Amino acid sequence: MGFNTNCIDLNDNYCTDSGKISFNPYHRDCLVNDIGDKLDDQEVCSDYWNELSQFLQRCEYKQLAHVKSANRNELKIFSLNVRSLHNNISYFREEIDTYSKFDILSFNETNCTLNKLPNGITDLLLENFYEPFQQDPVRKTGRGGGLAIYVNRRVCNLEQIESFRPTFEGDGDLNGEFQFVKIHNCKGSNKTKLLVNVYRSPSRSIDKFTEILDNILRSLDRHSRKHIVFNGDYNVDLVKHEKDVAGQNLIAVYEKYGFVQLVSRPTRVTDHSATLIDHVYTNDLLNTLSCHVLTVNVSDHLATLTTLTLGGTAGRRTMLSESEKVPSFRRFNASAHAEFKRKIESETWSEVHREINANDQYDKFSEIYSKHYDQAYPEMKSGPKRKNERRDPKPWILPWLEDACARRQRLYHDKIKVSSATNIAAYKKIDKFCNKHINLAKTKYYKNFFEEYRDNSKKQWQLINSLLNRNVKHSGPIRLRDESGNILSSHSDVSAKFNEYFSNIASNIKSQISARQTFDPGGFEDFLQDGRRTDTGLSSIEFQLKPVTPSEINKVIKKFKNKATLDTKIEPMKLANLDTKFTDILAVIINSSFSEGIFPNALKSARVVPIHKGGSKTEVTNYRPISLLSSFSKIYEKLMHSRVLEFLDSNGSLFESQYGFRPGMSCEHALLNAQNNILHSLNSKQISVLLLLDYSKAFDVIEHPILLKKLEHYGIKGTALKWFESYLSGRHQFVAVGGEDSRPRAIQFGVPQGSILGPLLFVIYINDLPNITNLAKFILYADDANIIVTGYTEEEVQYKLNQITSLLIKWVDSNGLALNLKKTHFMVFSNRRTTTLSNIKVSIAGVEIDQVAEARFLGVIIDQKLTWSKHIHAVRSRMNRYMGIMYKIKRHLPLEVRVRLQIYHSFVQSHLNFCSLVWGFAAKSLIELLFTKQKQGVRMVMPGYVNYFYKDGQLPAHTRDSFKEYGILTVHGIIVKNALILMHRMKYFPETIPKSIKGLFPNNIPTVNSSHETSSDWLLTYGSNVFRQSVFFKGPLLAITETNLNITCLPSLFSINIYKSNAKRVLLEHQSRGNNEESWQTFLLNNIPGLRKSQRSQHNTPQNIT
Repeated sequence: MGFNTNCIDLNDNYCTDSGKISFNPYHRDCLVNDIGDKLDDQEVCSDYWNELSQFLQRCEYKQLAHVKSANRNELKIFSLNVRSLHNNISYFREEIDTYSKFDILSFNETNCTLNKLPNGITDLLLENFYEPFQQDPVRKTGRGGGLAIYVNRRVCNLEQIESFRPTFEGDGDLNGEFQFVKIHNCKGSNKTKLLVNVYRSPSRSIDKFTEILDNILRSLDRHSRKHIVFNGDYNVDLVKHEKDVAGQNLIAVYEKYGFVQLVSRPTRVTDHSATLIDHVYTNDLLNTLSCHVLTVNVSDHLATLTTLTLGGTAGRRTMLSESEKVPSFRRFNASAHAEFKRKIESETWSEVHREINANDQYDKFSEIYSKHYDQAYPEMKSGPKRKNERRDPKPWILPWLEDACARRQRLYHDKIKVSSATNIAAYKKIDKFCNKHINLAKTKYYKNFFEEYRDNSKKQWQLINSLLNRNVKHSGPIRLRDESGNILSSHSDVSAKFNEYFSNIASNIKSQISARQTFDPGGFEDFLQDGRRTDTGLSSIEFQLKPVTPSEINKVIKKFKNKATLDTKIEPMKLANLDTKFTDILAVIINSSFSEGIFPNALKSARVVPIHKGGSKTEVTNYRPISLLSSFSKIYEKLMHSRVLEFLDSNGSLFESQYGFRPGMSCEHALLNAQNNILHSLNSKQISVLLLLDYSKAFDVIEHPILLKKLEHYGIKGTALKWFESYLSGRHQFVAVGGEDSRPRAIQFGVPQGSILGPLLFVIYINDLPNITNLAKFILYADDANIIVTGYTEEEVQYKLNQITSLLIKWVDSNGLALNLKKTHFMVFSNRRTTTLSNIKVSIAGVEIDQVAEARFLGVIIDQKLTWSKHIHAVRSRMNRYMGIMYKIKRHLPLEVRVRLQIYHSFVQSHLNFCSLVWGFAAKSLIELLFTKQKQGVRMVMPGYVNYFYKDGQLPAHTRDSFKEYGILTVHGIIVKNALILMHRMKYFPETIPKSIKGLFPNNIPTVNSSHETSSDWLLTYGSNVFRQSVFFKGPLLAITETNLNITCLPSLFSINIYKSNAKRVLLEHQSRGNNEESWQTFLLNNIPGLRKSQRSQHNTPQNIT
């Protein structure tokens, strides 16, 4: 029976609800069973046929609101061609209460490639459902394809859900997409269901698809006793099955294995057509209660709802799944804070004073503090959230608007059932009305929200992240695969597996080092003596550990941020910090710790939280550890850190080109140093090689005895050294997963991850690396070690490289470290055109290192020609991505410019500021690419701007006035401002600039009162073409312009912040005078004193600042 032509009304509109179904091919004398033989019992065939006909007759259109939640004896499967899941995920999140009625959500044509989603699988998470079983589209270009299955948490434990792939002949992925999920013990019963999600592109061959389907059904034949359901978009219209050979063949293939098709109503209905292309097939009609078509208005397809029975024996589960265990929590509200503050103020701490050693003092202090903490913030168990306690997914909706949306759904349902002109017009009218007022309601709600929290940036970013779908937490517990391939699902097993892996990382690397038999425990001392430095008297200098004061502790606690810790929160500690008795007792126990050389044992524990990096979530190697330490441990460490760093800096003990974890030093300084060295070699017609080293888990494999020896070498001796020995020894860690803690494991190597002292100790550990040779220059940033080797010939460079790598591997081995040679690269820089430099080779420990044309160097992409083209294009791509995000949320933001500016500066301006002194003086055409993209970002800030047009349809005004109005510097202005600030610091605040950076600029650079002619030495060095596109040439020129004279007022000589404000004000005025490109192009030429007009036109004068 084909589509019912008797349902055409007088206006040639069709009706899909005439009481007659659109699909029923099962009208033969008997059906074919699963092995293809005829059933002999005609009475059985007749009964089966009657039952199937009645089932198809019961298939009808239903409204989503009329669907009841699945009970414990049912399994409801919702299937929909969603036409981009990522674009529609916000809708499902807003309607999560409705869609939580279903046990399984099966989506096809998701158009989602996991590695292309901004936040990965997080962008697809839904509340109440486990993390989706997601399958990327097969096609590499264009739209279409992709599958996803969500399973409701109430169905079963996560470990009872299995994603599998049967073995079958043929290339199924190319001719059709299939996703297989097996669910065991559904809702506590002994029932197992197999769900197959299917999508076939209309462009794929139906004959090949049918052939593949036959092979799949044959491979699933061993599961024939289980209830199997196929659902999805087949793009085969069964309304025309009587005349369509493709439809007949498809039904015949399923029928061959005992499957029947359950949908009898069109599933894709437009104003002029109706097709049944979304199918549901099952091999167990007796345990299938119903199949309906739901009139959901998400895509151009309707949804199917299949309800399976689980039998009447499903009892209540006797225990909760681990993901459903009731979590504990503490209430941190005003009354609790007041109670805690009262208890701390009434405490005398006399019991702490009676203790005689540092360990006992801290233990007693911790006991008293924890008692007050637990009494003020008692730990409570949270029961199931009531409906009125749950987060409202649609806080912006009003009752009358909710009623209008319900009426819209009813009219859509009516339009699907009877596609008359009246129904179509009525639906379109209310659809337009609802869309308009939903957008108005959202905008009003978000505007009021931003206004209410105008001074609370944390709340604002929470809302922005919700608009970007970034605040959906990981759904479901973690499962891991062990060495045998078995899945570990219990929290205790998973936490133990994580702890075993994380604690063995260092041990495995140490085993590899021992296998090389090159580790020399005492060999590191050969490199501690540095003949190049004047600090040969280091051994006679001794670190004096000063006692701490209560006021110092008070300042330290005030600066703490409210981050997660191992034990107590930071916020109550800040309340306790207001009481002088609290800081007094802390000073007593910390001074006891320092004077006795004992770090309290109670502070040596770390809770490790595994964070997924990417890839399969069942592989333990795809997780990285984040350690949480005690909040009081941070106080001890911060006080010791400030004392040790002050001592090392005052004695010049640290290598001056170590820029990591040192105040006043940054990535930009390290990059400027490297850039200057390479430019000097090019200016001298030399070849320069940059060797980029990568350590294997450098922080985790540090040898404690060697570290203590190095601390002693740099003057940290006696009680202070004993304190560090105590700090490093006896440490252990445990992993927490789902409220289950693993057994603690000892930490034998490395510095404490997540600690304050850890980075400084690592810097001290590798501080003697530059001592290995005088043949190269070293630039260090924490564990990023970079070596620059120069020479006039390839032979000279190769000789130096051979010598350096030989010494390097000796230093690495003697310090118990290991290089990751796969991630270690080198680059060659030369301005010679006659050689490819392919003869230069770098080999470390017998392994040849790869030469690359470009590499990521401290967050910046450096290329062989120093054009910075790759980096600028990468910055442009990031800006483009973030502006797409801005455009997505723009309509929800208030018209207030302040909020939009905050987002603009976070998403756009921050990328233009990062290391701009390094790449900012690149070719003008490259900077203009960023300027064009920046103007697009500024237009996003302008009120009323939508997709390059104002709402009235007029072209937007020029952005020049907006830059000035909103106080935004163009990318050109950012570069100039940062260069001027660097020059100003060097002249008036030299103590704020690293010594290694001050040495990059000659002392005899031009001044305001001199001309180029009086600075011949400076011009001789920096006036060449090699330096022309760098801050080393253009920075000093900018410093002598009349514009800089206007910026440099008397107060700015005493305050760098005043200078920064003046610079921004003057540059904003300058960029608003006219055409941006022309004004900046003449900026230098018109403002450099003493520069003759004839010189301004010569090639050795900079043509523009960028």
